[in-house]
Amino acid sequence: MMKHACEEVAFLVSESLERKLHFYERVKMKLHFLMCAACKHYESNTIKLHQIFELKYQKSCQSITLPQEKKNKIRHEIQQLISHH
Repeated sequence: MMKHACEEVAFLVSESLERKLHFYERVKMKLHFLMCAACKHYESNTIKLHQIFELKYQKSCQSITLPQEKKNKIRHEIQQLISHH
């Protein structure tokens, strides 16, 4: 039974990174953490990894710049698509 509960909590941990959990989901997770240190540890590590990946992604996006010629080509393609519809 505990294995199923841990799987459900792991799912909720992942979901919490994508959306605000419903009240009953948060309560279920917090109650489970009182009984299961492994899942609490999993949540902590998952959140840390998510934050690291977010920072890495933000930094990589900041360092990417397209040459003006490419920007102009993209702008031109978009304008053509808009004018055909």
